[in-house]
Amino acid sequence: FPNDPIRKITSRVKSPLSIQEKSGSRKWKDFKEVENYMTDLIGVKFVIGEGNKNIIDGVLDRFIPLIKSREIELYEIENKRPAALLYEAPEDQSRYDYASVSMLEKMIRIQEEVWNGKKEVKNPKTVSYNLADYQDSNYCAIHFLFKIPGKDSHIFEMQIIGEDENLAKDDDDKVWKYINGKNIENKYNPLKEL
Repeated sequence: FPNDPIRKITSRVKSPLSIQEKSGSRKWKDFKEVENYMTDLIGVKFVIGEGNKNIIDGVLDRFIPLIKSREIELYEIENKRPAALLYEAPEDQSRYDYASVSMLEKMIRIQEEVWNGKKEVKNPKTVSYNLADYQDSNYCAIHFLFKIPGKDSHIFEMQIIGEDENLAKDDDDKVWKYINGKNIENKYNPLKEL
């Protein structure tokens, strides 16, 4: 469907090596800690064909009824931007965002209203967010943490990324991990040499 904004939806389970490294850096010692605190054990990726904010806002708007009906809960939003944009004028720094900041703020507001109501509460439950999360790895994407309520439910990561950017992201991730002292599989030794 060439007019469909979503080119593909993929999923993955975090690799054992990645789980080991993240657990070690966070000092998690047992399976229960990993299960309770590692929010990206399960990942879903929406690969989009066109980086048009109006179109992506429309895709994200379809999550609003799910949040309102408590079929899904939003825990976090990180709007990833390349660190190179820090040198741009503030009004130009959002030009590579996939969704509008106003749409992301709407999602946050609605989730917090579902949790807390519209009145002020003493200890409100809040969505964690960074709507201008500048990354040294220099890619654009939106990362969400969602949970589908229910017994034995886990938080999962959902990412929205463009089709072209997605083609290079895996290699970019490997380079970033290697440069930052993380292990990557031996099959990527040619990449290490480069």
